[in-house]
Amino acid sequence: DNDKAENDSEEKLQAWILSHLENEIEKHAPSRSEMQTINVHDWYHPMTHFYAIQYTDGKITSKEIESSPALRFKMDNLLPKVTLPKYILKLGIPWFQASDLEIVENAGALPAIVRYKDNLYFLKVVDPAQPAPTKRELKIMKDIEKLNLHKEMRVPQVQGLVSFTDSRTDIMGFLQTHIEGAEPLTHLLDSDVPQAKRDRWASESEKMVNLLHQHDFIWGDAKADNFMVDKDEKLWIIDFGGSYTEGWVDPNLNETIEGDDMGTRKIVNALHDPDENTFDLDDTTAA
Repeated sequence: DNDKAENDSEEKLQAWILSHLENEIEKHAPSRSEMQTINVHDWYHPMTHFYAIQYTDGKITSKEIESSPALRFKMDNLLPKVTLPKYILKLGIPWFQASDLEIVENAGALPAIVRYKDNLYFLKVVDPAQPAPTKRELKIMKDIEKLNLHKEMRVPQVQGLVSFTDSRTDIMGFLQTHIEGAEPLTHLLDSDVPQAKRDRWASESEKMVNLLHQHDFIWGDAKADNFMVDKDEKLWIIDFGGSYTEGWVDPNLNETIEGDDMGTRKIVNALHDPDENTFDLDDTTAA
């Protein structure tokens, strides 16, 4: 609740600041044609203008100020970046430049589907404040691939590491298999979806998690949002960054086999009988 209140306060402050810059935003905003094709690097490095908000004679005004090393440093610190350890760098994952990736589709506020040459990928942008999940996910996904488990269940593969620069240690995100028509299983926990489909997904979800456990992998953050259904109604398991989500897994079972089993049971029950076993997702919070 405290986090939500803090986020609400930040959003209100941002909205208040932007309300005094509407004319400037309209003046400098790119045209639709300029935004039709944009690469990942340019999306994160747009033309930037700096302003000072002033209160003078009972009026609030904005004044554009010159860029400076200090301001540019602050902007650079807002960019997504995680430094990878040697054990990840030794996995032989190919590197991509963010400037070579054309944005095809966004998910919320972030680029999601990108194109390199004729291939589509899902771009997972890193969280600089939480580097551990990125390292965990990359390691587990490559280990799954090494054991050829991606041939026994549908799971995305790591396709590349993405950097803003020529660095071969710092990433802004990584590329995964593009799941065409991907829809979170959460959206399909509904009695209007044919029972046979839901029963099939329930069986497959159990088998996938059991297969992970048989090879000593812990999924972590077991919840319906971390299963995807593709355009052919086939089930995929995703997200190996760990942690847990309240309502799906108890905090004391975070990143354990028991936690995986708890979350999976809830998924299976919700698929078999959505009316009896689903809850208001707004009441859940990610840890």
